[in-house]
Amino acid sequence: MEILKLINIYKKFYSGKYDKEFEKYNELVIMNFEKYKETHVSPKANRNKLIEKESTKKSKNMSKNEISIINKLRSLKNKISLRENSDLIILDDLFPHPLSAFRLQEFNSYLNYFKKTKIYTRPLSFPAIKEKRSLESIIKDYEKKYPRFKGKVKKFYPRKILIGKIAYMIFLNNTYSYIDILEKYKIPFLFTLYPGGGFQLYQEVSNKKLKRIFSSPCFRKVITTQKITYDYLIDNNFCQPNDVVKIFGIVTPLNLLNKEFEDKEFYGRGRKNLNICFVAHRYSEKGVDKGYDIFIKVAQLLAKKYDNIYFFVVGNFDENIIDVKSIKHRIKFYGSREHEWFEKFYKDKDIILSPNIPFNLMEGSFDGFPTGSCTEASLHQVAIFCTDELGLNTKFSKDEIVIIPHNVKEIVKIIEKYYHDPIKLEKIARKGCKKVKEIYSYKNQIEPRINILKELIRDH
Repeated sequence: MEILKLINIYKKFYSGKYDKEFEKYNELVIMNFEKYKETHVSPKANRNKLIEKESTKKSKNMSKNEISIINKLRSLKNKISLRENSDLIILDDLFPHPLSAFRLQEFNSYLNYFKKTKIYTRPLSFPAIKEKRSLESIIKDYEKKYPRFKGKVKKFYPRKILIGKIAYMIFLNNTYSYIDILEKYKIPFLFTLYPGGGFQLYQEVSNKKLKRIFSSPCFRKVITTQKITYDYLIDNNFCQPNDVVKIFGIVTPLNLLNKEFEDKEFYGRGRKNLNICFVAHRYSEKGVDKGYDIFIKVAQLLAKKYDNIYFFVVGNFDENIIDVKSIKHRIKFYGSREHEWFEKFYKDKDIILSPNIPFNLMEGSFDGFPTGSCTEASLHQVAIFCTDELGLNTKFSKDEIVIIPHNVKEIVKIIEKYYHDPIKLEKIARKGCKKVKEIYSYKNQIEPRINILKELIRDH
């Protein structure tokens, strides 16, 4: 009498907010549906037969009210669909959170191009960014901002039956977490192996996940964004060169790429203060992996020597992470911000300092080059001063970016050089912006990804 129990649950909660209860009803049908799905020619017809069977076989013993409720359940069956037949399925653990601007741009681009696209997501990465809101509220806010994609993003449930021609994921941990269900429903997949997200060089746990993914019969292609990633996969025989698509960098919001910030204010052009910023998300106690400790030491030394250099921090940092009393009147903290906020912020910033270091947060972990924060700042004509301890730079020349060592005194010397030559600093910022627009253009980032997906969908 399980169906009657579910009806009683539904009665108690019948107030228009029925999703959870109806999901339980759905799961009952799914258990039966899975037993027969391989042997029926028409899955849709079979699904409807099972719904009919489960909801009516005891109807002789039901009251009129109970039958009425069953009919309401039937009318709601599309609210939580049993199967979504899609060309492209995207599986994620953070989308559509607004703090991940590159995800928003990349996934929205796919939603625009591939009309039969569904995104299934779960909030597994919310704790990493200290997000306390529910996934449902994040999706609701997303649909308000992008009403054309309403209904395209759904919370992922383990019992969700997936039907699609190709699946796409990003990051190692996220991809690994979906392998079993992709194999269960025999869905081929492509993924982007960005730095971070569980990917660690020469670490057993990371290697086991890589081996599991690349040994899957559903694996088709992997996108690498850094030379070190490609070399690591090939040198360690995780996959073959023809399995890899190399696309340097990260997807960047198109509104930034296409915009000209004509009201940009440069140091030395009527403004006497040199403004240096640090923008990152803190994953460790003091943000050492992002170089926050180095940034503060550099700020303290420069503040002692010059009274017109100021410092600005964006991210989940504050004055208590590292003692900044000696420069409390020269440094300002803004907390975490969404990417739309940065247009006004970067208007009068001259340098983004990123002294990040690999293998600190976890053994074998590293950031992409340059970081997403650096590329976004560069699009606002802010000069990038960053480390490159692993030699990842294959695109920028020395007049487009300033490579710094992970050494406080040396960084101070380099900044002083540009402090005394604001014209050269402005040239770095302008040329860097031009190069970033080229590297991270739609043509060089999104278009090749779409072409890969089109090919895989066509070959399905």
